[in-house]
Amino acid sequence: MKQIRQIEDLLLHLVEACDPNESARNSFDNYHVAGLRYVNLLRTNALTAKLYIANPGDVACSGVGVVNPHTHRYCFNTYVVSGSMKNIVLDRTAMDAPGSDRWRELRYGGTPGKATVEQVGEACLKVGRVHSITQGQGYYLNTTEIHTIRLDEDERTVLFLLQYRDEADHSTLFMPGPDDPDMRGLYQPIAPDVIEKELDRVRSVLRWNRPVG
Repeated sequence: MKQIRQIEDLLLHLVEACDPNESARNSFDNYHVAGLRYVNLLRTNALTAKLYIANPGDVACSGVGVVNPHTHRYCFNTYVVSGSMKNIVLDRTAMDAPGSDRWRELRYGGTPGKATVEQVGEACLKVGRVHSITQGQGYYLNTTEIHTIRLDEDERTVLFLLQYRDEADHSTLFMPGPDDPDMRGLYQPIAPDVIEKELDRVRSVLRWNRPVG
């Protein structure tokens, strides 16, 4: 409980200190997938703090999760501000092992909207762990873990992420078919006034959950 309160205190501090005009430089609509909103709260080499926001019906979960399985260049913590989610961790298996699926493995680098993609080969993955996470809970993921997430399409979900220093120069992305990721329509800019409205909604949630003072 003490740790949750500390995270909420940190988030409220970042929200209060956030300049929507500055945030807009590194915030995006349709982040990775259509309908997912990314609001940047802090961006340094050592730490990036951000919100992922999905409104009811905006983000479709198809296949194993919202996005294809992937790793990250960095370790990070995710905390559920409102709504719920599932964190799905997948394990590598021998080729065509029982219960596994075959994926095309890609080396993924660059920045949002300017990605570089290089095929590595094929891999077989199997769901290893599924964590159901609700408001006030969270999880930690390191750079070697392969995961995706699922969101409830019928509720608004807000996630608070703390992204730590890069430990690798690329991540790994797994695609189910022969086509490379389709970036059309993704990574669209967000106006500062839209960011301000999202920050106001997060303030309301935090103050409702735990009155300040």
